[in-house]
Amino acid sequence: MNFSEFSEITPAKVDALKARIARLGIDLRLIEETFVRGGGKGGQKINKTANSVLLKYPPLGLIVRCQRERKRSLNRFLALREMVDEIEVKISPGTSERLKDMARMRKKKADKHRKALHKLEKPGMKIKALSIVFPNGSKIARGEKTIEVRSWKPGVSPDEDLLIVENRKYLRKPGETDDDGKAVALVRIKAVREYLRTDISAACASRWEPGYFSWELSDVRPLRSEKKTLAAREIYEVEFERISETERPA
Repeated sequence: MNFSEFSEITPAKVDALKARIARLGIDLRLIEETFVRGGGKGGQKINKTANSVLLKYPPLGLIVRCQRERKRSLNRFLALREMVDEIEVKISPGTSERLKDMARMRKKKADKHRKALHKLEKPGMKIKALSIVFPNGSKIARGEKTIEVRSWKPGVSPDEDLLIVENRKYLRKPGETDDDGKAVALVRIKAVREYLRTDISAACASRWEPGYFSWELSDVRPLRSEKKTLAAREIYEVEFERISETERPA
């Protein structure tokens, strides 16, 4: 691969990439490069020219494809830089900026969840809750169940937290409650729509029936709690202070 072909890239970026390649001891002769036709938006220039770059690095089984720019020369540089990122993750994770960025994002997300819980832990603070029979509450906390199916709409906004309370008995009568519930997760409902046959797996359901609604769950934050939390029918309110400060997202 000839670096002189990257004339449209600033010298500083080219030099930085060269330095990383030298530091990691990457042999550019081992990188296989091919050009294929682009696809998607961009008109005839994209769809009728081989401006998409495909790189392979057989020693580690890595494959990178880049079609971010209209010009092939730019895509070649971007693809090579991405390939170097992938190689560094494999052979030198301690110096990988990509892994550091991922760690920063995880920390930022955890801090966000911690601040959200801190706001809810004010004395007397109430939160909306939904009781779900075991083991489906735990499945939501683990990310295995991403859709809750009900015959009614929740009336909860997409930016509002909902506490998932898991209990072990069905509440069939109006006003029936169960004091033996357990808080297992905080979630948000990003959308409510018609229940489809294709939702069966995500809902951990056994069958499809018409007339039901799919609640699409998002921003799932598992909770660790051994305290008993009230379980009730439909959407109800509980005092979140009943969950101690030691119960943080898992």
